[in-house]
Amino acid sequence: MERSKGPRSPEKLQVVPRLKRYVYGPLKARQSVRFLVLQPGSECDPLIGSLEVGSLDLADIEQLLPYEAISYVWGNCDRYFELICDGDILPLTQSIHDALHRVRLPDQPRRLWADQVCINQEDGAERSQQVKLMNSVYKNAKNVLVWLGSDLDGVAEKAERTVRQLNEVFKDTEAHAAFKLNYEENLATQSLKPWIPLAKLTKLPWFRRVWIVQEIGTTAPATLYWGDTEIDWDELSFVATVLNGQYYHFRTRFSINTSSISYLRRRFVEPDTAYYDRNKGHFAYELHKARPLLAGDNRDRIYAFLGHYSINKGGKELQNLTADYSKSLKDVYIDVAVRILRGAQDLVMLSSAHYDVPQKDNERLDLPSWVPDWRYLPLHILGSPSVPHRASKDTKPDLTIDEDARILHIRGVRVDVLTTTSWQIRKTAFQIRQGAQETKERKVDWGNILQREELDDTSANKRTPNINTNHNNGSQQRDRPPRQQRKPDRNGPRTHAMEALWKHICGYETFNLSDVYPPFLATSPAVTAANHSPFSSPSPLSSPTAPTSRISATSSALPYDHRQSAFFAFIQTLTNGCVSFDRSRPYSTISSEEFLASGAAYLTRYAQPPSSSASRPASSSSVTIQSQSQPFSPLSSISHDRDRGDSTVRVNENGNASPVTTKFLSSHSELVSPDIHALSCNGDPFKWSREAVMVTRHRRFAVTRKGYFLLGPGGLQENDVVVVLRGGTVPFLLRRVSAMGNSPGGGWMLVGECYVHGLMDGEQWDAEGVEEEVFSIT
Repeated sequence: MERSKGPRSPEKLQVVPRLKRYVYGPLKARQSVRFLVLQPGSECDPLIGSLEVGSLDLADIEQLLPYEAISYVWGNCDRYFELICDGDILPLTQSIHDALHRVRLPDQPRRLWADQVCINQEDGAERSQQVKLMNSVYKNAKNVLVWLGSDLDGVAEKAERTVRQLNEVFKDTEAHAAFKLNYEENLATQSLKPWIPLAKLTKLPWFRRVWIVQEIGTTAPATLYWGDTEIDWDELSFVATVLNGQYYHFRTRFSINTSSISYLRRRFVEPDTAYYDRNKGHFAYELHKARPLLAGDNRDRIYAFLGHYSINKGGKELQNLTADYSKSLKDVYIDVAVRILRGAQDLVMLSSAHYDVPQKDNERLDLPSWVPDWRYLPLHILGSPSVPHRASKDTKPDLTIDEDARILHIRGVRVDVLTTTSWQIRKTAFQIRQGAQETKERKVDWGNILQREELDDTSANKRTPNINTNHNNGSQQRDRPPRQQRKPDRNGPRTHAMEALWKHICGYETFNLSDVYPPFLATSPAVTAANHSPFSSPSPLSSPTAPTSRISATSSALPYDHRQSAFFAFIQTLTNGCVSFDRSRPYSTISSEEFLASGAAYLTRYAQPPSSSASRPASSSSVTIQSQSQPFSPLSSISHDRDRGDSTVRVNENGNASPVTTKFLSSHSELVSPDIHALSCNGDPFKWSREAVMVTRHRRFAVTRKGYFLLGPGGLQENDVVVVLRGGTVPFLLRRVSAMGNSPGGGWMLVGECYVHGLMDGEQWDAEGVEEEVFSIT
């Protein structure tokens, strides 16, 4: 069946006179919706159609005539175009006008649903009512027709061909293995040009619109229209899911934004099992994940998810949430937070709130610290519903909310206090850079960054971009006492973030497995007898210039394994315990040795400056094989390793393939111990790097008075208090604020969630002498 080629641009834009406009009749039933019957036409014909009313009531759904739902980006809201609807003029924006032209058939009518045409946008009450039906509209559609826009750069056909090729490659085991070799291990040798069309496809505005989540996230089949090119949604979403789950560094190098596409796949479809998709069953998590998306009305960041199945898993108050466009944005955000918390079985809502969100004075909503501002880009949630953390063991939240005073009263225990904090970690600090990119990245002087932040801490909150200002930064002024800090050698070599944190914040000189994680020393009789406790006053970790009180496992009577080492605590803290290390396997089946080896592999191969010293030999368990598969290229280009002219890899005893990159495995005996070098041969630096990049960006590393390593939000400060709250899978940071009416000693402000190595499995909840208290959070 042929179709018309596309819209004809008007020679002159004219505003439609109000007297000629189409007048909507009322929708009498709550489940009633309008459908557009678009008449056939050729390229130059005006759009002509009529509106009919149908019912989405379950009792009537079988009698409903088949229809197709249109998904598009509104774009410019000026209505300079028109549809002749039942003989009158219905003004349209250019985007829906172009979409209707693109999907109009030349020889028969087409029954469609499009929000701009089928909802009276000037009737606030109707808009609120129809919002509840959006998920049903798209779920029951015969097809979803997605208008991505015009193909202005002429790359749509190449992008579609790349998607088809990748779909075939990822479904073929041998071809996928060859692709993985060339676009992971040998990524630095690959050309950018073949991937430009796909990169442009993934950056189209449609993928960032908040309403499309429910429009495309159903089981209804969908076709994407980009100019004259059609792209199958199932193929694109599958390819995006594979790239997003396995090829972080590939996506970063070629600027391919598949994360937003894989996120959309079946987002509104309740899974049959509670496996990986259980995150989707939490309404607060859904709101959090949607924060990068664009919304013309920021209340739609809540209302666009009223049809999501997770809302029915909350309490009765949450289930009764309805769209009300008469409410202010501030009231909408507070209202949904209260509804979620009152029926919560966990504290994911609080994990979504971070103190260091940048805001201009004229954009502030004056929200309580426990209410997320959903307008701003989030940090990665450490305590998401799917993680195995259980800091408060199996407890449930014990809280009350004073809505008038906007105070959250919640029970928990006080654990520790921050004494040493890092700079805010850059989002690329742990990204694997190869070739010229690696050399360029190493020019970052972390020591000078640390010194600058000691002199002017107002930069602490300047790295979390927000969606409305597109990377414009803001900060919060604050005062704090100066800390005794190891001063970096300004004349020494510039260091990687991993080394800078280890030396300047943790206080160690070398990477090794013999130094025991300080909190573990307190429970060791051998350590206590030797008077090497890290809890003496002042704590050795209150200043990282005093590592002399460290105890080596090799010099004590400790029954020791590597999990007790400070290095293991360090690499786990930087990755949130590696909870997403390998999504193809249950977390409980992955050994701590694998985490340790992968952190060591990243350290030895990518976190040290290049050296001309002799390279370490490969592991004796490695064997050399030759890849027989031809590497994939969108434009059929040859992509073998340019240095070797082949695809030689080494396969270790675990079956993990890695290229012969001994140029990164310099001995550096003065910095990294031989045992870490030995471990690194069996690790996967790419997996560890992906986790570290995702978890650390815009956060700070810190050390507590008792010696715990901690990763928290960018707004944390020295003297912030570590607490474990009832129902929390992770600890939280609180900060004292001025006295309140009902709290003579003062209240608290929520700084945000944190990872604290050694407190993630309920250890503090079982500790002797721990007393619960009520924290009043404003």
